[in-house]
Amino acid sequence: MKKCFPLGLLLVVAFYAAPISADIIHFDSTFDEGSLAATGMTADTPNTSGTNSGTVSYNAANESIDLTANSADMWNARDNAPIAYVASPTVAVGDTWYVETSITHFNSTGNNSTWDQAGMTFYNSNPAGNGDGSFWLGTSDWNGYAHSFATFGGGSNGGVGADTNIDTFYYRTEILENGATDTYTFLYKESAGAVWTQLGSLMSSVNNSRVGLFLKSHNNNTTASTSFNSLKIATISQVPEPSSTFALAGFCGVAFIRRRRRS
Repeated sequence: MKKCFPLGLLLVVAFYAAPISADIIHFDSTFDEGSLAATGMTADTPNTSGTNSGTVSYNAANESIDLTANSADMWNARDNAPIAYVASPTVAVGDTWYVETSITHFNSTGNNSTWDQAGMTFYNSNPAGNGDGSFWLGTSDWNGYAHSFATFGGGSNGGVGADTNIDTFYYRTEILENGATDTYTFLYKESAGAVWTQLGSLMSSVNNSRVGLFLKSHNNNTTASTSFNSLKIATISQVPEPSSTFALAGFCGVAFIRRRRRS
């Protein structure tokens, strides 16, 4: 005997997923590729000897990009400070992209005769870079380390006191593309697992075609040195997932009964 049990069930499920944030990676390196060229970085060193000079090199043993600088004064201008750079990504108006790096500062902590600074900078392809309106975010070694950001020629726009026992710092800049004038937000942390702390923000129309890692030092008698351990550049974009509708209608359940033979 076969029996059919019409269930007459109509089930419709519909949903729409809200936009989710997804990072689009443009550059991501811990500098373990074996050479400066292999990392994708380029050395920008207008002067490599004497005062107002600096160098960029690859440290295979430490897997880092190392910079030295002598009397390069980024308070007022680039002043031939060495920079290791990569081209900025092409992003749409309304998108936010960010840059993250980690720095190991080698100069003696608490020696305010060095006045050296290291960090990330956004600038154009001007070889001298003097007076081009670029700016930087990084760490300063005065009476201990401090975090700050500034424009070339504009003085310091932000500063946070330092923990002199910490030698590695992490920096992040978020750039909201507004068209002619972009918004830059500067953040830092003092350990890899810490939460980012906002240092400040500004709006600028600077030509930011390059993302650079820099070092500078005021002292003619002391060559500052530092190591960069990583660089990441990515875009944060809102990616909506498509709406979906599922329908299940009018199905019939079928039961089978086995007949036994009489002996």
